[in-house]
Amino acid sequence: MRVNLVLCPSRDGSPVCRADELYLHSPYAPQREAERFVEHRLGERSPTAFVLISPCLDYVSPRLRARFPRATIVALQPDTFFRGKELGGQDAIWYPDSALSLAAFLDQAIDDDVVSGLAVLEWPAGIQAFPEAAARFREALRFALDRVTASAATVKAFGRRWLANACRAFLLVERIAIPFGLDGPVVLAAAGPSLGASLAALSPYRGRFALVAVSSALAACRAARMEPDLVIATDGGFWSRAHLYPLAARPALLAAPLTALPSSQLWRELPLLLLDQRSFAESALLPSLGESLGLPPHGTVAGSGLHLAARLSSGPILAAGLDLAVHGGREHASPHAFDEVLAAAENRLSPAATASFARLRETAPLPTRSETWRRSRSLASYAEALGCDAADYPGRLFRLNPSPVEIAGFAEVGDAELPAILGRSAVETASAAWRAAPELGRRRAILGEVLSRWRREAEEGAALLAAGRIPESASLREVYRFLDLPDWAAARRAGLSGQDPRPSARNLAERTARCLADIERSLLG
Repeated sequence: MRVNLVLCPSRDGSPVCRADELYLHSPYAPQREAERFVEHRLGERSPTAFVLISPCLDYVSPRLRARFPRATIVALQPDTFFRGKELGGQDAIWYPDSALSLAAFLDQAIDDDVVSGLAVLEWPAGIQAFPEAAARFREALRFALDRVTASAATVKAFGRRWLANACRAFLLVERIAIPFGLDGPVVLAAAGPSLGASLAALSPYRGRFALVAVSSALAACRAARMEPDLVIATDGGFWSRAHLYPLAARPALLAAPLTALPSSQLWRELPLLLLDQRSFAESALLPSLGESLGLPPHGTVAGSGLHLAARLSSGPILAAGLDLAVHGGREHASPHAFDEVLAAAENRLSPAATASFARLRETAPLPTRSETWRRSRSLASYAEALGCDAADYPGRLFRLNPSPVEIAGFAEVGDAELPAILGRSAVETASAAWRAAPELGRRRAILGEVLSRWRREAEEGAALLAAGRIPESASLREVYRFLDLPDWAAARRAGLSGQDPRPSARNLAERTARCLADIERSLLG
């Protein structure tokens, strides 16, 4: 039930707000109340970013801005009544009628640079007056922080590998596919446990849709005699190569960013549809290769596959195997490249079934509404992210016979709805045209120039950090995150909070230079 909000003066003349009979700020001295609140909640801490939950007229932001002039301040307001009535100091404010969803707003406001120094402050009276909004804010913020934390952990673990992959792929690629379009439905094959049954249901309609398979679903698609028109691979990790081995025996068009793990054989022999996920490495290297297809970065290959399908066709997109859950003892579709990896590690004391069960208990510990399906917080975070992506494609997204894990924006359908979704017309899926990459010697020269520029810019940026200034170049900040996220975060946090940034800046400069030199030595000699 909506509360009645009214403005009235406090005893010291400052405006305050009342929700029914509850004062949202002190009726005597609201500014002093906010000062005490900040002192009590923060003590001697020096955060570099704040999220304020239900601050109402927001006497807190001016206090924070005075104490932390360079901090990022984000406010989540429970009611549009407060728009324009806040005292100021915020960098961004979300209201219930904002154009961006709450999840999308938080994704923009909270990134890897912000989260390491983030403080969340809940205004007590605002929480009391708007408990449902507060619960929603907490849940959305938890998901956002989970995503950012996972992203930061991934960048920390894989950033250097992604950069090395991009530089190596730049030298290996020989045949570059020219972006193309499709008319009609697209089926996106993900590698969830339900994929096998979905492919069997789709088989009678094979000529009516284009089939885009994520790399981990390739083996299952071919086992079901469903040849993909396009395979997408985005993983930069070592084991991801196992999913692509079938392409050596039977080639197919492959879509991948430069940061995906390259194969010396496949990258030379297959036509590659290069994906531009807008990293600093791609911005520097892709223009020299020519055609590429821009896609937003995503934490899952299924998310990238969704955006790719939407770019290729304006028709409906039907996801198969997009479960984001474990079914019984199965984590993924079968056959799957990792089955052989587990089998190879089996011995008398560690049977494959035992290893698989232990992995499932770790990766999917949470129940769903079905006794046979289980999920995890990370998988729920992926579902939330896909739900945000779905808002860009209203009415176009469907999931065939999915798990009980819901994804907002996807209509759940069964076999009976396939004729209506896929229509009766055949879909033309002719092979994409391609052209040869620039001569290798030219690419080696370009890569050498790019690495030298990154090294020079990194040295200049580290000098700025040591002086307490944050480099303005977005690409340079991304270089630092890729190569040395801990020292970049420490140097940035020290500079913003008035501490000494020089030790972290020095470490950052040394490790960045060493990493770029290693890449140059290994690829260019």
